[in-house]
Amino acid sequence: MIKISNKTFGSLNGHEVLLFSVENENGYRVELSSYGAGLCGLYFPSTSMQNRVLSFSNLEDYKNNGYYLGAAAGPAAGRIKNARYEVDGVTYNLDKNEGENTLHGGKHAFHNILWKAEETPRGVKFSSSEIIDAEVIYNLNPDNSLEIIFRAKSQKSALFNPANHAYFNLGGTDIKGHYLQINAPEYLELDAQNIPTGKKLPVKNTVYDFTQTSQIGQHLEGKGIDTPFCLNSSVACTLENEERTRRVSVLTDRNALVVYTAGYFEPQWKINGRVAAPFMGIALEAQHLPDAVNHPGWGDTVIKNNVVKEYKTVFKLEEISK
Repeated sequence: MIKISNKTFGSLNGHEVLLFSVENENGYRVELSSYGAGLCGLYFPSTSMQNRVLSFSNLEDYKNNGYYLGAAAGPAAGRIKNARYEVDGVTYNLDKNEGENTLHGGKHAFHNILWKAEETPRGVKFSSSEIIDAEVIYNLNPDNSLEIIFRAKSQKSALFNPANHAYFNLGGTDIKGHYLQINAPEYLELDAQNIPTGKKLPVKNTVYDFTQTSQIGQHLEGKGIDTPFCLNSSVACTLENEERTRRVSVLTDRNALVVYTAGYFEPQWKINGRVAAPFMGIALEAQHLPDAVNHPGWGDTVIKNNVVKEYKTVFKLEEISK
């Protein structure tokens, strides 16, 4: 039988922020916050006290930090070049929050608003009309899969390309020893501002070749990876800890996986009770290719005329017997 409970996690502008705990029949448990519709906790049964996603211990750090830990990133995840796009001959200007570009929806976006929360039979539904009419639904299923559904509509033209921005660490001080496999033969070339140039490049003979399972540390150079991969399968990737006893598989109906190895984490923050450091987690952000609205053929990420658009990503959780 599934167990769902909640407690106060703080307040935003005088309104209560709730932290939900959802545990399924097999002892897998997640924690979900109504601030940012975020995934704040992920616990496997055999190590039930160890959080396997990166999180802060208090709401204030979530408010003041730019790492998007566990948050719903959107309405459009990733970077939008020059903070603008055109639909039907009309130019729309977005909030510039990273130089001349928009990152993860801008300064006021999904990650830093308070969502209305409602318990469901398998988890929690978060809803908001503050930016667009949107829902983020988390279901923790009997097969130990965490299903995340993003749903939205808008009368006027709006971008909708959200992603969950959880950082995984399945065990250890960093993720260099983790094993990763990605079903992506190509990745996007990025310019100096991490904006897609429009070119798709083959991963073969590059540090981005995760087509065969390998340890992440073998692929890290400098600040590591912050790269969109072009998927060729609904099974986007598989991540395992160094001992290969815990596994997260990412399944999605999206065409891209943005992988970020947290190379820019800085020590003024405490995450999971430890001083923040580069490579302490890895974000596996399933979405449509970033800046798709400015690149025909990369996927339709525009909503209008109150037509509902829905996306689904699943984190399949497994403990592996040795």
